[in-house]
Formats: sequence, structure tokens, C-alpha cells
Amino acid sequence: MTAIADCYDAMTTLRSYQRPTTPREAIKRLREQSGTALDPELVERMIDSLGTYPVGSLVRLDSNEIALVTRVACRKRDVLELKVLFSASGEKLEQPIAIALAGKEGARIIAEVDPFVKGIEVTDYFN
Repeated sequence: MTAIADCYDAMTTLRSYQRPTTPREAIKRLREQSGTALDPELVERMIDSLGTYPVGSLVRLDSNEIALVTRVACRKRDVLELKVLFSASGEKLEQPIAIALAGKEGARIIAEVDPFVKGIEVTDYFN
């Protein structure tokens, strides 16, 4: 499990030799390595613990706002806490707005957004 977590961290963290991948892309790459370099059962357990949109994912909502996933509930993976970083018109907000997504209520995530493209360092938004 340590090797899997280390791989995930290496993929999602800026390195001098590579830009970070998004959490969902890292999950895809972990699955590709499953069964060869990594234990398949442990890979799936790790992925399950991360949720559909892992903490650190930058996402576009159906309102066209862009938000950062800051928390995934332990028991209900579809319950998320987000910080809205960009308005629906694409303007970067001076102060992020905290919101919660719970199941089928409220806003919906429609896509993942690459933080590198938006010029966002996701670690800046965690206190």
C-alpha cells in the first residue's frame, strides 16, 4: 500500500522533471500498473478510498464555476466539500467560496479541469 500511495503522490506532485497529473489521471495510471508493478487488490482499495473526485481535484460544475475538492466524506464518497475558485464567467475569485455537494442535490460536477492550465497550485488552498 505504501508503494501505491508513493506512486500516486509522485504522479500528482510537481517535480523538476515532470508536471503533475490530475488525480483522476493518476488513478488511471495506477490501474494500468495494477497486476504488474502494483498489487491489484490494494490498488482498488486505494482508489476506492480516494472517491470519484479525490481531494485536490479541480472540477467544473454544471453552473460553469470551477472548484477545488477539499474533502471527500469517509462513508459516502458522493458527499464532497469544495472551494469555488472561478466564477461562472471565468473570473478568479479573490476569496474562494466553500460549498458542499451531497448526492443528487445542488450543483453537479461535469468535468475535471487541469490545475496547471488554470494556473492553480492546489496546495495553496489547504490550510
